[in-house]
Amino acid sequence: MYTVHENDFDGPGTFHFNTGQGGMTVPVGPGTVMAPYAYSRSKGGLDQTHKSWAVGYDYSLSKRTDVYAAYLNDKYTSVLTGDTFGVSIRVKL
Repeated sequence: MYTVHENDFDGPGTFHFNTGQGGMTVPVGPGTVMAPYAYSRSKGGLDQTHKSWAVGYDYSLSKRTDVYAAYLNDKYTSVLTGDTFGVSIRVKL
């Protein structure tokens, strides 16, 4: 998917974001591996890039319940990289 966002300010100047993102899921063993990636570049007042990728694994315990674990890496221009880990259980009603 590709998107463009443009913002106008009451003051001088505008800025816009160009964003591309994609992902995939692949059956592996009894579960599914998930892997998305996104890249944004802004022009104007912000003039920065944002890169984000993740990898996760989803495992079904039953027809309504699954558990999953994921890792996310986030990076903005001139800012340290952020890492997020998560593990959860989901029940579908």
